[in-house]
Formats: sequence, structure tokens, C-alpha cells
Amino acid sequence: MEIMKDDVEKALRVAQCIKDQAKKLKGKVRNYSGLRAGFESELYIEGGVVKTRPTTKDAKE
Repeated sequence: MEIMKDDVEKALRVAQCIKDQAKKLKGKVRNYSGLRAGFESELYIEGGVVKTRPTTKDAKE
């Protein structure tokens, strides 16, 4: 009976950890500004140096 009790306690601890992790992730704000910046600019080479420039609205459509 002791073995089963230990297994149940372990399962409850694991379930509590999963619940805590889910609660942590739920409260985080998702920030996609890095992706947005990547899509709003393009890379080009000028004089052997890689630079960025904003994309035109025509290219987005």
C-alpha cells in the first residue's frame, strides 16, 4: 500500500507542476514586434556592407 501511496503523491506533484507552468505561460504577454520589424524591412548590400531598408507598400500587396 505504501508504494501506491508514493505513486499517487508523485502524480499529484507532477500535476501541480504542470498546472503551475500553464498558469505562468498564460500570464505572459506575447510580443511579436521582432517579427513585425523583420517583415517591414529588407536586407540589401551596398559597398560590401549589409544594410536594411523599409519595404514599400507596393511590395507588401
